[in-house]
Amino acid sequence: MKKIILLLFVICFLGLRAQKGEIIYKTTMLTSGAKDPTTDYAKKIEKEVNIMTYSLKYDNKYSFFKTIKYVPYDNFMSKIAQIYTHSIMGWYQDATEKKSFYNKKILKTNYMVNHNKMDNWVMSGDTKKIEGYICYKASRTTLNEKTGNPELTEAWYTLDIPLPYGPAGCGGLPGLILELRNKRVVYSVSKLKLNSEKNKYKYPAPSLENPISIKEKIILSRKARKVTDD
Repeated sequence: MKKIILLLFVICFLGLRAQKGEIIYKTTMLTSGAKDPTTDYAKKIEKEVNIMTYSLKYDNKYSFFKTIKYVPYDNFMSKIAQIYTHSIMGWYQDATEKKSFYNKKILKTNYMVNHNKMDNWVMSGDTKKIEGYICYKASRTTLNEKTGNPELTEAWYTLDIPLPYGPAGCGGLPGLILELRNKRVVYSVSKLKLNSEKNKYKYPAPSLENPISIKEKIILSRKARKVTDD
């Protein structure tokens, strides 16, 4: 079994050569976490989440995931919705080093915040078809650094598209993630633009300076909020 999984990863990364394109995702709200999902607050968040779309631009080295600009129903609730979907920041994925990160400026210093979102997957024999592709199930349980609670994430990826990328920083599997599910939202593919040479699919270059962990980012952000002008 281990040899098969290793072979799949080799095939995946060999398949990355000279590839570039764009994947469009959309989200569907599962729960806002509110005690009463019928409240006005919960309904407003759901309304924003269900109209949001996301762009994942990629090449053979990196991918970049971000929310596509849209006209929100409510500007404040739109920001909350981006927090719920983990898309308030732009996510980079490094295909070679198998890591996901985003750039965060704290007190005029730009940091590379590393997240563990591209490994520790548990493969499953479950399969289903999504957009005509045979997909395989993988799952991972991680600890939320802010709440201290475990969180389950389920991914459905296809070997037909050997890209180790996915939405909101999740990836590292032997194929592109077509569906990603956590306790709050489901990400699903809306459009595939694979291996296009006509468009350059430019995205901002990642800053690799000052790498820090999530815990270090939280500590630095808390300290930054305490800084006041004399």
